Parts: sequence; C-alpha cells; structure tokens
Amino acid sequence: MFGSHVLETVAGLSFIYFVLSTFASAISEWIAALLSLRSKDLIKSIRNLLAEDQPPATSTPAAGSGQGLATALMNHPMIQNLSAPKLLGTGVSSPAYLDAKTFSVALSDLLAPGPGQQSLTSLRLAVDAMTNQDLKKALLPLLDRAGGSIDAARQNIESWYDTAMDRLSGLYKRRIQWILFALGLALAIILNVDTLRTTAQLWKDPALRAELMNEAGQVGATQNQTGADQSAAINMKMAGQALANLSSEKGMPIGWDQFARHAWTVNGFWTRAWSILNVFVGWIFTAIAISLGAPFWFDFLNKTLNLNARLNGPKPSKSTTTGQ
Repeated sequence: MFGSHVLETVAGLSFIYFVLSTFASAISEWIAALLSLRSKDLIKSIRNLLAEDQPPATSTPAAGSGQGLATALMNHPMIQNLSAPKLLGTGVSSPAYLDAKTFSVALSDLLAPGPGQQSLTSLRLAVDAMTNQDLKKALLPLLDRAGGSIDAARQNIESWYDTAMDRLSGLYKRRIQWILFALGLALAIILNVDTLRTTAQLWKDPALRAELMNEAGQVGATQNQTGADQSAAINMKMAGQALANLSSEKGMPIGWDQFARHAWTVNGFWTRAWSILNVFVGWIFTAIAISLGAPFWFDFLNKTLNLNARLNGPKPSKSTTTGQ
C-alpha cells in the first residue's frame, strides 16, 4: 500500500510536469522558428568548420583562396534551393538543416569547379593551392586518406561534417533547455505551480491523485487518436486544455487560491520570509523539471512507472523546429 501511495504521488507530479513541459516546448518551438535559431547556428558552425573568421565583403571569394568559402557554400544553388520563405517579411531564410552529402558535393564543386567528373587529383591540387592555411590543414588529411578514390574522399568530408553537426546539436539542445527553464519558471510563477506544495498536497489527498490519473488517461487517449507527430499548435491546445482541467478541479495545487496567497500574508517577518523562500524553491524545482522536456516525462510515466494502461498513447515527438 505504501508503494502505491508513493507511486501515485510521483506519477501525479510527473503528469503535471508533462503538461507544463508540453506547453513550454510548443512556445520554445515558436521562439526558435521566429528567431531562426537553427539556421543561424548552422551558419556559425559551417563558418567555423571552413575557417571563415568573418563574412567576406562579397559573396564570391577570391578564386582558389579558400577564403570566404562558408559564405559561398551557403549561396550555392544546391543549398539555396533548400531555403524556405521567412516567417516575417519577404525573401527566404537560410536552411535550418544541411545533410552531409549535399555539403560535400557543394564544397567539392566550389573547390574544383568545371564541367565533367571531378577527380581526386584535381580536388587535392585545388586544396593544396589555398591561401587559407587552417582550412587546407583540415582538408588535406581527409583527401590523403581516401586511397585515390573521389567517393572515399567525399565520405571523409561527410564524416568530418557530421562530427561538427553532432557538436552543434549538443549546443543547440543545451540552449533550448535554458529557454525551457526560463519558460518553465515563468509558467511556475504565473500559474503558481510550487513543487513543494504540490507534492505535499498530492501526498495527503488520494482523491486528488485519482483525478490526475484520470486526466492523464484522457490526454494519453487524445494523443493516441491524433498521433505522435503533432504541430506546436496542436500540442499547445492539448496542454492548454489539460491545464484548464487541472486548474478547475477542486483542490488541484495550481493557481493563486487563498492557500497559495497565505505565504505572502502570514504574520511574523521570519515566518513569512521562510514561507516565501519555500515558494521560490518550489518554483525553481518546477522550472528545472519543465526544462527536461515533455518526451522525458512521457517516458518516465510510461516506462519507469509502467503506466501504459493510464497513459495510452505514443511518445510525443521531439522538437520539429525548423528554425526558419
């Protein structure tokens, strides 16, 4: 019985985190798209990879120099055709994603342009003649390890590019996690989702735990009907409805009710200060939990706590932000 009590308390808290994380993730996707975070990071990463300290004065670098090659690459027709219209204003934005094969083909075309099939010899001569020493030192070993095959050389370039993109992906995820933390803290304060208070209330109220499990089942059934690949708008609508249901339930520990306002009006300076400190700590815990993301909490509910019967739906997809 004790195990069930603990399990239901943790599950109820995790479901609240899941709903808030879904809401925060949808907002973060819109922010990333509006600010073109992915495409800006991609350009910075390619400039670093191709040893371009700063954009050149013109989009066409000096022939054979290897200088300004990143800017020329992003203006290559193969890559320009991947661009999408800007969300705001006119024109197109830079692509948010570039696969390794497109990168290697476009780079080879810039290094050794001309009609006909490229050879490893022509590509190596072009690299060896570069004045961009940093880029030359990076590319020559990739070509020399190709064993005389142009295809092997391109595969080496693709692996080099993929390694850089893996690092970029890690940096981007950490940035998004900070955005989620900021959004989570804002949600925790606006909705007054205090983890300490919520845990205590769930622990002592079995009816409240049952309500949360029932709401979790409804959300899971909704996701089962709509599928895992949902847009940010659909996810936000689902999370908003769940939040409304949670806030309206009697005794649900969300919102600025009379009990929640008690910490700010309790008599005694030190007593009030301690109560307010507890609320702030509870908000921080909530923000940290939200920064872990909706997929984490869905997995936690489904796998760690084995609540597949209650959360009957597929795992929500990770961010599909294009950043454009």
